[in-house]
Amino acid sequence: MNLFQPEARHAKAEAAAWVARLRGEDRSVEDELAFQDWLRADPANAGAFEVVNAMWDCTGSLPRVGIGAPAPEKRSINRRAVLASAFGAVFAGSGLLYMREAEAGVYQTDVGEQKHVSLSDGSQLLLDTDTKLKVRFDDRARAIDLKYGRVNCRIASDARRPFALDMGRETVMGQRSTFDVCRRGDDISVVLIQGFAAIKNKKATSKPRVLNVGERLIAPSDRQSKLDKPELVPLLAWQSGKAVFENSELREAVYEMNRYSNVKIRLADERLGHFKVSGIYRVGDNEIFARSLVKLLPVEARLYGDRIEIESDDDRMQKG
Repeated sequence: MNLFQPEARHAKAEAAAWVARLRGEDRSVEDELAFQDWLRADPANAGAFEVVNAMWDCTGSLPRVGIGAPAPEKRSINRRAVLASAFGAVFAGSGLLYMREAEAGVYQTDVGEQKHVSLSDGSQLLLDTDTKLKVRFDDRARAIDLKYGRVNCRIASDARRPFALDMGRETVMGQRSTFDVCRRGDDISVVLIQGFAAIKNKKATSKPRVLNVGERLIAPSDRQSKLDKPELVPLLAWQSGKAVFENSELREAVYEMNRYSNVKIRLADERLGHFKVSGIYRVGDNEIFARSLVKLLPVEARLYGDRIEIESDDDRMQKG
């Protein structure tokens, strides 16, 4: 199976969503039946699932899920573990709260916190750290305003009421779909995992841009928006309490890790930001991340109360 063909990428995107869903603590018999239906719908789906399942194992997050395996038994939760999925789970270490029958209102997470919200129409929201949104449902429409942060949306079907997620300049419209949305100031990204989604620029006169499964729209505030097809496993890793870096610049890795911790990492020399880093890290513990940097890069780490300074190690720099 060539996973770089368009139809294979579609199967791979759906498989990534199924892996996250089946690894959740709230996995149900209904999930199992729907998963089996998905497997039978296309012979390629089983192969895509096995590939993505194996890739997810590399994050060391949750126990492996096999095709046809029974739903996992309930088990005690390690206080330091962060167990989640794209559509809901019970977070312990990150302070996740589970809310039922939400009708409307403001939902917000603090630094290091993640929150699962079950809306009254059956839609599911998973809020990442440092996120704020407002839900407004009425008899005619379903609307969410994302003020800042990142949220995974699993949108239930409702023929009477369209769904729209507002991000300032852009609005995402979906129906029976799953997508990840991130807003950093006026910088926006949307990736479609399952179903249908279209994105409308409020100032543009053109038709909404329709996303295919597995596609991501990146809309920076200072540049032209673009489409790409990212690997979904690293992109969904945040839902299991992980950050996955693949030859990423250190400044980007530090930014991502700082989102989850009140102990901030600071690069003493901005030139260090160009160093490359790869690996899988548990979010929320910047001290462990800093110690790993010392082992991997020619740098030193110094702890000063609520911050960690990363400095160059001149001796190791000279040795190359």
